[in-house]
Amino acid sequence: MKRTLVTKTTRADFPSRFLKTLNGNIKLTEKEIELTAAIVEKYLYYGAEGLREPFLSKFVFSTEERKKLCDNLDGLSSQNLGNKLKQLLDKKVLKMVDGGYALDAKLLPVDEITFKFIIIEDDGARENVQESSLGDGSEQVSSD
Repeated sequence: MKRTLVTKTTRADFPSRFLKTLNGNIKLTEKEIELTAAIVEKYLYYGAEGLREPFLSKFVFSTEERKKLCDNLDGLSSQNLGNKLKQLLDKKVLKMVDGGYALDAKLLPVDEITFKFIIIEDDGARENVQESSLGDGSEQVSSD
């Protein structure tokens, strides 16, 4: 059975809403979601401006952009940012590429995703796979 769940959000809240939807798997704290959403917003903005990998990640995690993250997120010092980035590495939100950080591309928002649930029977002998789709491309994101 395929079921569609629709979530409405604004463009500004889309990265945060997307991450909160996925958060059952990645288990981020509210502060980690806030930081990751700010990083995603930078990826989307500079990507739309034409910046591509590997330069996109190097730019987003440059010293200047890190300072901007700290300025824009209440209570985030540069030392605390370093600790948070390490936590995001541990949770596989970020990865190390060429000695620097890069966002896992799976966390860049799309307006439709499919979940595949693997249900393991209690005895572990059988697995059932169930797919469900979340969202509808034309309805998931509403503009202001």
